[in-house]
Amino acid sequence: MNKKNQSIKAARQFEFYVKHIWPIQRLLYKNKISKRCTTCAASEKMIKLLESNICEICNTYKKNSQSEKRDFDCENVLNQ
Repeated sequence: MNKKNQSIKAARQFEFYVKHIWPIQRLLYKNKISKRCTTCAASEKMIKLLESNICEICNTYKKNSQSEKRDFDCENVLNQ
């Protein structure tokens, strides 16, 4: 099997795992796995999550994008 076919096979296996197996594992280990932002998947161990399971960065971006149409600068938000 050539390298391209191996890459495609690996990608398909990973996609299958993410869609079908990971949700079940997450339910089984939900007390041991940290919560994640529903927008960017950042872990609650990395950044504070708000009540709506959205991290502060995504929430700030959402507020800014509603009031001003501009590009999001993650470093700028983190350094504030």
